[in-house]
Amino acid sequence: MNEELSERFDGFLEKVRGGGIRVDGVLLAKSLLSPEVMERMERLLSDEGALSFIKGKASRIEFITEGPLPPGLMEESPLKKVPIYKQVIGYNLCKACRLCIEICPKHVYKDDGFGRPGPKDRR
Repeated sequence: MNEELSERFDGFLEKVRGGGIRVDGVLLAKSLLSPEVMERMERLLSDEGALSFIKGKASRIEFITEGPLPPGLMEESPLKKVPIYKQVIGYNLCKACRLCIEICPKHVYKDDGFGRPGPKDRR
């Protein structure tokens, strides 16, 4: 996508989101965008009346497609593999009550045999 088309699309998104409509599938839309499609979208949502009409019918716009997707679009971001935090257990404060093991929403701990949390084996 060229620079001008990208700026037009970003302006379109800002206008639609400013009208209170959620937009999903932006990465897909940007990868498949053409000048013709951009013109159609701008015509459809060119004024406040059109935005009000859509807002009365739906709360979001989702870009979808049929057929093969551009290469690389479905690749997982490497940022998803980077941990955003590390949990540290204060064993000097642990009372071996097993409460943290039982209520952990991600089930990342197992009982070490003494009621204290230990990491689960990741295989």
